Amino acid sequence: MSALRASFARRSRAALDCSMKDPSTFLSAEEMTKHRTPRELNDWVAKIFDRFLESNEAKAYARLKKGLSKQFFEEVWPLALLAKQLFGDSDQVICEPVLGNQKYDALIEDRRGDASIQIKVEFTIAVDGHDDHLRMKELNEKGRANAYGDVSVSGTKHTGHNINIYDRALSRDELTSNAVRVVTEALRGKANRPYGLNHWLCVKFDDWIWVPNKDDTEAIRASVSSAKQALNLDFAKVFIVGSSGELLWELT
Repeated sequence: MSALRASFARRSRAALDCSMKDPSTFLSAEEMTKHRTPRELNDWVAKIFDRFLESNEAKAYARLKKGLSKQFFEEVWPLALLAKQLFGDSDQVICEPVLGNQKYDALIEDRRGDASIQIKVEFTIAVDGHDDHLRMKELNEKGRANAYGDVSVSGTKHTGHNINIYDRALSRDELTSNAVRVVTEALRGKANRPYGLNHWLCVKFDDWIWVPNKDDTEAIRASVSSAKQALNLDFAKVFIVGSSGELLWELT
């Protein structure tokens, strides 16, 4: 019996080691699209974050948004943040991420009233996509990457890319202006497209590297709200949610 237990333990450790070295096993379409309450969804997202921290390979996979991790970070995580802020721990709200090329990334079913309401939610992220990808590559290769310095790249895919990120610190005014710019650009990317009055738009804004104070957030919110007025956005509601889990704005 002891020999069988030892053999089983060896196989279990080998399977665990294999799983830890292959981050693509962390996510499946079936698990990602499972119906969950806001609390269940946030608990599951937290577990996936823990898995991505298990090894350098997993961290690198997540930073470059390989496989389903792209949808996880750009659609499922923002859904969890939004649902937690809006609905708390209600078990009368059901969240369902939806994978594919349709005009929404998630369904929220709100059963709290007399009649159930279904809301289609489109997500987008406020980030300089190309530069962010290069920063993540630099972080994987060198263990550090300045969050705000200008990015340059030379070479080709065949010869190899040489990424150079300049060290730079931004003032609070510059950080505020940068936040307004990336959020406004994210909104602009969804303008002039038909969605409908049962659609919400949610923009995820990274506010955990730099934590805006009250004056900063009010300045950002006022500027973004003003910019929104000039855009043709076909959504019933537009939200900005912070990746810290502390920030939520509904733009009017």
